[in-house]
Amino acid sequence: MNRGTAALRPGEQSVLLALQSLGTASRRQLSLVTGLPRTTLTAAVSGLLERGLLAEDEDTGPRTGAGRPATVLHIALANRTVAVVEFGHHAQATTLVSYDGRVLGRADLPARAERSMSAVTTGITENIRRMTATPPDSMVVALGMPVLSDGRGLRHARPHELGGPSPAVPLPAWIRADPVPALEAVFMTPLQVANDANLAALGEAEHGAARGARAAVFLRVLGGYGAGIVINGRLFSGAGGVAGELAHVSVREDGALCACGGRGCLATTARGHLDHPGDLMAFFDEAVGMHDVLGRAGHDPRAQRYLTDIGRTLAEPLASFLTLLNPDTLVVDADLGPGAAFVISGLHAALRRRVTPPAFQALRIVRGELARHAIAVGGSVLARQRYVDALVSPQRRLGPGESGADRRHDQPRVGVTDVRTGQVQRRKRPVRSVD
Repeated sequence: MNRGTAALRPGEQSVLLALQSLGTASRRQLSLVTGLPRTTLTAAVSGLLERGLLAEDEDTGPRTGAGRPATVLHIALANRTVAVVEFGHHAQATTLVSYDGRVLGRADLPARAERSMSAVTTGITENIRRMTATPPDSMVVALGMPVLSDGRGLRHARPHELGGPSPAVPLPAWIRADPVPALEAVFMTPLQVANDANLAALGEAEHGAARGARAAVFLRVLGGYGAGIVINGRLFSGAGGVAGELAHVSVREDGALCACGGRGCLATTARGHLDHPGDLMAFFDEAVGMHDVLGRAGHDPRAQRYLTDIGRTLAEPLASFLTLLNPDTLVVDADLGPGAAFVISGLHAALRRRVTPPAFQALRIVRGELARHAIAVGGSVLARQRYVDALVSPQRRLGPGESGADRRHDQPRVGVTDVRTGQVQRRKRPVRSVD
């Protein structure tokens, strides 16, 4: 929490709440939106600027006359950073990201199963020190498995119960329980835990292929099938934290029992594992891995057919869900590279037949834009939302792992309609990454 936020006055909270939805606004627009008297608004803006909670920039929009350029206000985010630690199926890394979505640095993180929590936290600390001399304002831990809805542990006790592929680097045993208290004790900073597909969905919705979408679904393909759902800019993880667990949608009533407790889940079928060695051997008549398949996507018809079939396979559990949710954007895992086009082709052909026509016609199916940075950028969105939620409602501090969505009903109510367009506006910033 930034200095002085506990003493925010009602007028200051109203200004922050309006900017939370508008993104940027002039003083005149804030006056119209909040309904605050001019003197109260002036005092509120001045106080927030002095505390460093607001920033003021020159308005880059069209000018309507001569004279000094107009300025716009926005919540100050560029100088706040989050360390996003990924313990995924195929990557373990620490990434430093600003709250406005700029990737500032990335370093691999050794995460062998035998490593103790102490060794892992030392590695995280060393990575952060290489990237910045200033400690990050918060930390997000991304896990390649379902996370409890309160963000303080995993839905499953053992990684193999997820039905997906085994991690390329096994996860440390301590992270499979409740990593939050231990990590908070070491780093002394607010910490959240989230599923990696959910974070990628947030990243693509805020800074990537799903910018401006009212309801977006991110489809993870590599590292185990899964989906992340973002509605009106907020992550939807469900009551039990398992929303989007595509691998555990039943596709065969008489199928095999699954470790999740269901029967005939996608994870139990022959195509439930993207890079299953036996499946790949049968299809290609040689020992190949999924990365080999993706590398051949530009010239090998068998690789193209295999990827197209994956799209058709995923369409079955997706179809009913897409009809019910009626999202406007479906983002396909950018890590597929050129292979994404063939997965999208298979999805498009099968979903056209299975999804009700009005829902299908409203749906864009696109390749993601953020690739390996999607999870880290999504972590910055999650950290920013938590920070801003706490600013506009400082009387109720958010607990670790809490996104703030569950407490929005406690916030003060103000109008948030953009007086220029009549629509709610949200600030979008381009992602600038470092490789």
